[in-house]
Amino acid sequence: MKPWKPLYLCAPDETSMLDTLKDAGLADIDPETGDEAVGADPHVIRLKLLPDLMEPTGETLTDGEGNEYTEMAPVPGYHVNVLVHPDHEAAYRAALADVLLDPEPETPHVKYAGCA
Repeated sequence: MKPWKPLYLCAPDETSMLDTLKDAGLADIDPETGDEAVGADPHVIRLKLLPDLMEPTGETLTDGEGNEYTEMAPVPGYHVNVLVHPDHEAAYRAALADVLLDPEPETPHVKYAGCA
C-alpha cells in the first residue's frame, strides 16, 4: 500500500483559502445552519485547518525576571495541511495548485504523524 501524501497549503487569508477549498469541493455552506463546513471523504482526503503559525524572528528578548527567550512572530498567510490518498493526489494537487506551497516546507510547523 502506498503511503498517503501530505500537501501544505497557504493562502493570503482565510477567505481566499475557503474559496479555493470550495472550488476543489472540500468546503461548503451547511444548508441547515449557514455555517462554513470544511471536510471531505476521510477515505480519500483529510484536512487540518491550522492555528496561527509562529516562527522565531532571530531576536532574543528578556522578561521582567531576567529570563531570555526567543521572540516569535506570526508566519504570514492562512495555512491548511492536507493528507491525501495516493490514488487521488494528482487530482487534488491540480485542484489546489493556487494555494499549494512550492516548494513544500523542509520542516513543516505542523505535520501528520508518520509523514516524513
